[in-house]
Amino acid sequence: MGGSSFWKIVVVIVLLLLVVAGLELVTFRNPQILALAGNMAIESHLPLWLVGLAAPLVFVWKRLFGDSSGAGAKLDALEKDNNQLKQEQVKLRQDVANLNASRDQELTRQLQEISRLQASIDSLNSKISENDDKLVAAVSKPVSNYAAGLDPQQIAGGAAAYLRDNHIEVAE
Repeated sequence: MGGSSFWKIVVVIVLLLLVVAGLELVTFRNPQILALAGNMAIESHLPLWLVGLAAPLVFVWKRLFGDSSGAGAKLDALEKDNNQLKQEQVKLRQDVANLNASRDQELTRQLQEISRLQASIDSLNSKISENDDKLVAAVSKPVSNYAAGLDPQQIAGGAAAYLRDNHIEVAE
């Protein structure tokens, strides 16, 4: 008789372990029950595996008899808010992408303008260098080379006309 009660206890323990394992399996395989278990664990400050034992039963209870605590309405409101936030996030990402594209186009345009202006500056620098070379060559020649064949009266008249035409005043 003592041996038979031992096996009854072993069978009961094995059946309890199978029920616990089944409840945990259902909890962790079903995303809705797992979400419910996660919320229950947060609210009750209990470990998820422990709450996971009751979660399938609570889930079935809520499905059969409704949610008397109003949590279903809260979940619906949270889901609605979450969807709105996702839509706003998508819109913001599109706006950022559009701003990036616009910025890239403007930077490309400005770089092209800078390249054009740099080419113009390089051309002007080249002309300035040529004129500097001509000026150095002209200054290095004696003045008599420029006035060859002119008498002093013509030189003085030409210089005076140049000064007058260019509005240059010379102190006497």
